[in-house]
Amino acid sequence: GKKLVNKLWNASKFVLSFLEDYNPREVELEIMDKWLLDKYKDIYSRFIKYLSRYEIALGLNELEKFFWSFCDNYVELVKRRLYNPDIYGEKACESAKYTCYHVLLGILKMFAPVLPHITEEIYMSYYAEKENCKSIHISGYHDLGHHVDKDLIEKGDKVLDIVTMVRQFKSENKV
Repeated sequence: GKKLVNKLWNASKFVLSFLEDYNPREVELEIMDKWLLDKYKDIYSRFIKYLSRYEIALGLNELEKFFWSFCDNYVELVKRRLYNPDIYGEKACESAKYTCYHVLLGILKMFAPVLPHITEEIYMSYYAEKENCKSIHISGYHDLGHHVDKDLIEKGDKVLDIVTMVRQFKSENKV
């Protein structure tokens, strides 16, 4: 639990550092951003189903796996776009910001019932004003829709597998 709370705090601070002047609005999304949003929609629907059947531990297990993947994979994939909008383009940067904003908010809201203090602190430090709601605990869940492109998820997962193999190769060969 301690590692999860620390990761939630640190990942949120890192992601939110790129969103300081961000105003949520619809943007044209890059393909890997669409992939993550569809993965979020998929986990969200499964999480809600688990909650409705009082299988909270199963829902939290799914959520925690998604959260760690968000941190270890997605944030790593997009941080260059976030750091370098002059190189990757403003549209690509805005797409990453949009995705980070919505997915992190959704993750916080799903974790809120079991991690109430840390999620409230993160929410109050950034989202409360943007979402115009004084507490994460009365804000409701973050439903981004129900249409999930399974083909897109499968293709995005393959891209992630390739990135993982490249990282492993680089690490093993000290590149």
